[in-house]
Amino acid sequence: MRKRTGAGREVNKTEAADFFGVSIGTVDQWIRRGLPSERREKNVVLNTAQVTQWLEAQASERVASGAMPSGTVDEARVRKITADAALAELQLERERGEVVRIEDVAKAIADEYAATRAKLLAIPTKLAPRIAIETNEHTCRELLAREITEALNELVGGSFGESAPGEPEAAAGVDGERMGGPVPAPVA
Repeated sequence: MRKRTGAGREVNKTEAADFFGVSIGTVDQWIRRGLPSERREKNVVLNTAQVTQWLEAQASERVASGAMPSGTVDEARVRKITADAALAELQLERERGEVVRIEDVAKAIADEYAATRAKLLAIPTKLAPRIAIETNEHTCRELLAREITEALNELVGGSFGESAPGEPEAAAGVDGERMGGPVPAPVA
């Protein structure tokens, strides 16, 4: 097997024949009929994704021209080869970690949301004793903002809520003005 380039992987004629379940002679016929290929030194190099696309286009053209009526054995064989190639590509991408199952992603997201929810729901219990004795509104706001930001940072891997240079703080409105009422004078 050769290297992977974008979609598909580069293979020689023998590897392509094995990959698509056909003979080397069939691959040679495909090349003579216009299959995209590249000659490198003494070898012919094919891209499995391009071969799959070419086979699909050939089948469509033959059906459209009436050369192969829809539903014939030849069409079924081409569809099977194309489907097998697509499955082989998908399996290769899975093994390389380039694609993942939707169910795995959904579970990971649900786990992250559950952890964040638990952390957010724990804030009142965690902060109630400190806020109850705190008399400074600014300090209370900072305590709450810090805990909420920490919980949300878990959800997005540490980047949520962190202001970029020149960006207004989370407590500021869209126009950059402070939200809420006037800041009370500190109690001495």
